[in-house]
Amino acid sequence: MRFHLLPMLLALPAVSGCGLLGLSEKDDPAAEPGAWKPLSLTHLHLELEELGPVPSNDLLPPTASPDGNWVAYLKIPPGPRPPFTSLFTGQGLERVALAVRAAQPGASERVVCPAGAAWPAWSPDGRHVAYAVAETERSCHLAVHDVAAGTTRRLPVRRAWIVRPVLSPDGRTAAVGVCTGPAWDGRLHAVDLATGDLSPAPRPAGLRWQFPVQWRDRKEAVLLQRGRDAAFCQWRPGSTAGQRLARTSTPAEQLDAVRAFAGVNLPLSPDRGRLAHYDPNAGRLTVVDLAGGGATPLPPGTRSGCWFGADYFLAATETALILVYVRTGESRRLLRGRWLPLWADERSRQALACTASDEPGALQLVRLRFRTAR
Repeated sequence: MRFHLLPMLLALPAVSGCGLLGLSEKDDPAAEPGAWKPLSLTHLHLELEELGPVPSNDLLPPTASPDGNWVAYLKIPPGPRPPFTSLFTGQGLERVALAVRAAQPGASERVVCPAGAAWPAWSPDGRHVAYAVAETERSCHLAVHDVAAGTTRRLPVRRAWIVRPVLSPDGRTAAVGVCTGPAWDGRLHAVDLATGDLSPAPRPAGLRWQFPVQWRDRKEAVLLQRGRDAAFCQWRPGSTAGQRLARTSTPAEQLDAVRAFAGVNLPLSPDRGRLAHYDPNAGRLTVVDLAGGGATPLPPGTRSGCWFGADYFLAATETALILVYVRTGESRRLLRGRWLPLWADERSRQALACTASDEPGALQLVRLRFRTAR
């Protein structure tokens, strides 16, 4: 059965174009009085700016850099599409390219890798994008592209395939899931970006596989462990044990793990205390408190989104783009239609999102600016 990721995250209505959209409680019958009190907002205006098209594909959605300046995406030319399983094997990616473009109107794209690319992931400072490159059936590379300099370093990884590289904040290490045979076993490794050396994480009894998520600080990575018991954990490269943080009800399946994070760019909150993921069992996004272990479900039907500061989450349902106050679960509808949020920043009151494009096989990249009416 073929797995279509983007259609699940984003069904594409037409965009009405750029303009200023005023929203208030009286404009939105679904809004709850007082939902904006934590931000002291009673009337919110959104300015929409179309930035241009980005490709749509059945593998992975576009990903925005943490500073909101760049967007990376996979490109597949017309013709047969690789199966979704190629993300876990590296086979069938011969026609998949990786490109980046500035998040500015009319910006041109730069093809970073012409073939064999998968799993683009940004460094926390937004200066580098890491990705896996399929070379042969028995070896691959971990590549790191410097966006400003336009240069790329490739580190040979003497394993069949790697998945989901996640760069550490200090830029010295990447966490990856590693395949050592025809079937992906998903054991987590740390890659020294200076030498290319791999350090395996411990494999507790009963563990089926591990999925890198995001680094909490300069030493520890947040992991999604899979087995009889699914949990978020953290591991310090070089140590012989990991620390359990919180349980998750996400089923122990590879595709469910991809769905859990494919639509959530940078799952950790800015204060590193909460982690957002899609729960296929509940059919909605859920926020996990990594200190206390509790979980807060977001509104029903939320399936993609990004943090808007430490306490707010910009989320998409099948019918609307909403902003959720995580502490109480209160939400406010911002825009009707179906959206794919990529990035948001509370300080600048801006966000990047994808919606429909008039071009076939493409999404429209949009910048949202939040204004408070006076």
